[in-house]
Amino acid sequence: MRPAVWPPLSSLVWVHDHHLLPVSQMLARERPDLVVGLSIDTPIEAMVLAGRPIAAELGEALTAPALIGVQKRRDFEALQRFCPSRRGGTLVSPASIDPVELTALAESRATRALIERPRTPLGSRLLVVGVDRIDYTKAIPQRMDAIEHLVKAP
Repeated sequence: MRPAVWPPLSSLVWVHDHHLLPVSQMLARERPDLVVGLSIDTPIEAMVLAGRPIAAELGEALTAPALIGVQKRRDFEALQRFCPSRRGGTLVSPASIDPVELTALAESRATRALIERPRTPLGSRLLVVGVDRIDYTKAIPQRMDAIEHLVKAP
């Protein structure tokens, strides 16, 4: 399920994982021109229980992103209970992908137009930015290989 209208890519910042929640809050506060999204793959109830000593700050931080992505319906419901004043949207999206849908999206006319459009202000250069904690579970060598493949693609 995708929003009906996507913001321009230059104004969309997607923050992934609960440990970067303060980053999404800071971006939303300091850069109101950005649309900030946050993906949380940790069960919301576990996150809330672990964060009880700072529950007020956690609840406030969860109100900042324009969109929060969670993996399960129960996480959506827990977010609604924990943070009822939240005005942004919540997207329930399982971690797995549908390869048929992804292939169709990759081969679509809209994707091709996005790839072929003039790039500014970087011109023809490609900018890839990744921020993550470095541990053996994050597949860092494979990510570096994927970025190398992307950069070398015609």
